[in-house]
Amino acid sequence: MKNWQNDVDPKLIKHALRTLLKSGNKEALEIIGVKTDLKITKNFLIKNFDLKKTKIKIVEILEFDFAL
Repeated sequence: MKNWQNDVDPKLIKHALRTLLKSGNKEALEIIGVKTDLKITKNFLIKNFDLKKTKIKIVEILEFDFAL
């Protein structure tokens, strides 16, 4: 895939890598431009948490926003 990156539609590459992407394969993620070297620790804060609805039905979508 790395060799094809510049010559093939990015959608085709994502499709070809879909199984590896779903499993979180670092090399596949890097091919599509996702940074995998981020260090996340327990010492983060959730700020500006906003729940769009306080009550939802089973078939509805729970929507919320927050900042880390």
